[in-house]
Amino acid sequence: MKAFATKMGLEDEDIQLAETLGAVHDLGKLKVSEELFRKLQAGGTASDEERESLKAGPEVLLEMVGAKNLEGKLRTSIDCMNCRFDGKGDPDIKGESIPILSRMLMIVNYQDMLTRQRTGRNPLSDEQVEQILRNNAGLIFDPTLVEVFLDA
Repeated sequence: MKAFATKMGLEDEDIQLAETLGAVHDLGKLKVSEELFRKLQAGGTASDEERESLKAGPEVLLEMVGAKNLEGKLRTSIDCMNCRFDGKGDPDIKGESIPILSRMLMIVNYQDMLTRQRTGRNPLSDEQVEQILRNNAGLIFDPTLVEVFLDA
């Protein structure tokens, strides 16, 4: 996240927030079951119960790091870290109304998920990941940020 934030030309404070958001998000991955992770990664949909569990993720994260009463830009970014660019899943927030750090995290997280060895799935190549990111620009991901992220 820090490298992406730097590439985006964000202010030093936002670069630090990006780094913190990435670390907090990584902690949250520990709470998502491997089974649900594989299901979602394969294009499956979460049950109502699983969806509620994922929606509660930001609160669980904040509790894990002892920052349940956190406020400001980091809190807003954590609350929106799973928001899709097209608003599907949470129609109240979409597009550029999603904090930039949350939109960036969505891209970084997917890239990370797709390039890691997982149970029952080999990592994808850089070319495959690029195609997935491009195909989902405007849907899951901010299309402008996808281009910046992929521009080596």
